[in-house]
Amino acid sequence: LKWSNSTEASSTMHYSTANTSSNMSIPSLLAVVGIITHAASRLHRHEARRSWMREAPAGVLVRFVLGESSMAKTTAEAAKYNDMLYVAAPEDNNHLADKSVAWLRLASIEMYPTARYILVADDDAFLQLTPIAADLRALLGLLPVRT
Repeated sequence: LKWSNSTEASSTMHYSTANTSSNMSIPSLLAVVGIITHAASRLHRHEARRSWMREAPAGVLVRFVLGESSMAKTTAEAAKYNDMLYVAAPEDNNHLADKSVAWLRLASIEMYPTARYILVADDDAFLQLTPIAADLRALLGLLPVRT
C-alpha cells in the first residue's frame, strides 16, 4: 500500500506491507507500537516475533518501521510477516529521530487515527506488552492502577 503524508508540503510517500484497511476501522485499538529498525536487524525482528510479540494483548498492534530505502532488501520478509512499514527517512543510525517522527506522523494521522496511544521502541528492546497495555488502560480510567 502507498500512503502520502498530506500534512506536509512535500510529496513524501510512505509504504506499508501491513494490512492497514482492517486496522484503521478498529475503534477499540488501544495502542500501536512502532519498532524502529533497519534492514540489517533481521535477527532482532526474528527474536521479537518469536518471543514478546506473541504476547501482544487484544487492542495492541506491533509494526516494524524501516526507511524506504530498505524496501528492496526486505521484500521477502515483509511479504511473509505482513508487519513492516516503510517511511521516508534515512536508513542510518544518525537519523533514528527522523524515522521515529515519520512513524509518529504516519501512525497518528494516516494509518491508525483511532488508536489511543502511538508508541515507539528500538528493535533491541524486549517489551512486556501485557503490563504496558494494563498501564495504558489505567491511564484511560478503564482499570485500576497496578501497585
